[in-house]
Amino acid sequence: MKKTNKLLVLLAAVSIAVLSIGPARAYFTDSTRTDGADTVVLGSRGTITEQMEQSPGAHIKKITVTNTGDVPMFVRARVFYAPDLTVAVSGWIKQGTDPENGYETAYYLYDGIVEPGETASGLTVTVTGFPTDGTAGDKRNVVVVYESVPVFYNEQGEAVMNWDQAITFVGTEG
Repeated sequence: MKKTNKLLVLLAAVSIAVLSIGPARAYFTDSTRTDGADTVVLGSRGTITEQMEQSPGAHIKKITVTNTGDVPMFVRARVFYAPDLTVAVSGWIKQGTDPENGYETAYYLYDGIVEPGETASGLTVTVTGFPTDGTAGDKRNVVVVYESVPVFYNEQGEAVMNWDQAITFVGTEG
C-alpha cells in the first residue's frame, strides 16, 4: 500500500510538472515588436568660436557660443590651465570656485538666455606667464569647457537652470 501511495504521489507530481511546461515555455518565449521612428532631442546644442589674439606677454582668447539647437539654453564655461600660468577671465558672471589639481577654477555663466540662432559673446580669457625663452613650456594648453542646458520653467513661470542635464563642449588652444 505504501508503495502504491508513493507511486501515485510521484505520478501526480510528474503530471503537474508536464502540464505546467507549456505555459512556462510560452512565458519565456513571448516577445513584442514595434516599428516606426521618433526624433529624440537630447537638449541644447551650440557652436563654439574661439578667436585668439596675441599682445606682448599675453594670449587673449575671445569666446562666443551660438545656439544651433531649437530650444533656448543657458551657457557656462570653465577654464583649466597649468598652475604656473596666470589666467584672467572677464565678461561673464563668476560662479564660485572649486579646487582642481592644486589651483582654483570657477564657472563663468553667460548673463541671460541664449535663444535659438542667437550668440552668447563677451567671454574673454587672458593668459600670461608663458615662457618666452622657447622652452617646452610654451606649448601648454588652456582648455575651456563649455556647458549648456535647455531652459526649464518652474510653476511660477521663472526660468530655471538644471546643470545636472548639461551637455559639454570642449575647446583647447595652445
